[in-house]
This record gives sequence, structure tokens and C-alpha cells, in this order.
Amino acid sequence: MLDVGLVRAEDIHALWSKAEPFVESSCREANADVSPVEVKLKLLSGEWTLIVVFDEETQDIEGTVVVHVHNRLNDRVAFITAIGGKFITNGYSFERLRELLRDMGATCIEGNVRDSVLKLLSKLGFVKKSTTISYPL
Repeated sequence: MLDVGLVRAEDIHALWSKAEPFVESSCREANADVSPVEVKLKLLSGEWTLIVVFDEETQDIEGTVVVHVHNRLNDRVAFITAIGGKFITNGYSFERLRELLRDMGATCIEGNVRDSVLKLLSKLGFVKKSTTISYPL
């Protein structure tokens, strides 16, 4: 069975080699504004939080979620800056993620996703809030 856990900033170095492929894949797939190195720096500073999904028996990491929690007028938003792995459709893992984010004080989850990912996540109850566009100057 898969479980979900927070990784403390001081433990990032020890787990990074196992988590990095998921973060790297997420950054590449999402055409992210940040590189895996920049994600790692944010994690090490404690500004962002690494959450791992792992197999309880083998302790192998099956996926990662990188979250930046910030305040908005009416919400404390857990903004997913990078997500990777095959766990996202697992109902138990998603519920554990929700519990951890609530424990961090979050009142909602947000993130930028491609349409194909939105279709997948809509099965878990996510709804489209807006569309983000970009134009380089």
C-alpha cells in the first residue's frame, strides 16, 4: 500500500536522489518556470515543502508533490508547484495528501496543469479555476 509523508528540509539531501527524477519529470512536462535545482533550493530553505508517496513495504518513493503554502484573503492555499509519479489517482494517497495539507493549515489546493491532467484530476473533485497564459518579452 502507498502512504504519504512530509520530508523535513534537513532531510532533503538524504532523499533527493530518489525524489529528483519525479521533480525533474514534472518540471519538464509542465514547462515549469523553475528547474529541479531551483526547486531543491526552495525546499532546502523551507520555503517549499516536499511530500513523498512511498510504498509502505519497500519504502520506495513512487511519487512526489512540491507545495508552496501561502495566504490569500480568504484562503490558505497549498499551491502545487511540481507533482510527479503514478500515485495521483489512488484515492487513499490523495486523502492522505489532503490530511497533510490540512495539518499545514491549508484550506484549498491549487496548481497549474495541462488539460489532460485536469481531466484526470477532475475525477478526484478538482475544478478548473482559470487558465494561465504566458508571452515572453
